[in-house]
Amino acid sequence: MQIKLLLSTVLVSLTAATLCSAAAIDHDPLAVTRRLKPVVGNVTTADGSVLSYRLFNHTQPAYANATPVIFVPGTGQVQTDWDSVIPHFIKKHPVLAFDIRGIGLSTVTNNSLVTRQNMGNDIHEIVKHFGWTHINLVGISMGAIVSNT
Repeated sequence: MQIKLLLSTVLVSLTAATLCSAAAIDHDPLAVTRRLKPVVGNVTTADGSVLSYRLFNHTQPAYANATPVIFVPGTGQVQTDWDSVIPHFIKKHPVLAFDIRGIGLSTVTNNSLVTRQNMGNDIHEIVKHFGWTHINLVGISMGAIVSNT
């Protein structure tokens, strides 16, 4: 009987401790990347589309020779969908996440311009904008297909 009561007390205590500590956890998925203070900007493409991006660690001297990582979102995804993995990559690289044309904060002048080829060209426009000669691309879904264009 005493063991049963002790076990119940321990379980209640553990449950309460877990709930209290969970309440203190920041559940905002953007909180980590906001604290990293990215450079937020836009690149305008040759056809007038505007690509919104966030760039992390670009001006850090420690990353001057590091190859940048560009995250390419999939269909219906936005640059902030990468926020859970960006902190792992910024330990060694400049990191750029952007919205593909016509999605999120990016715009397109005409929906007929939303093609795989144009989205691939957008990556080239971003690379040219920053003057990068080498990059690492990480894409998911349509972003992976576009990365191979």
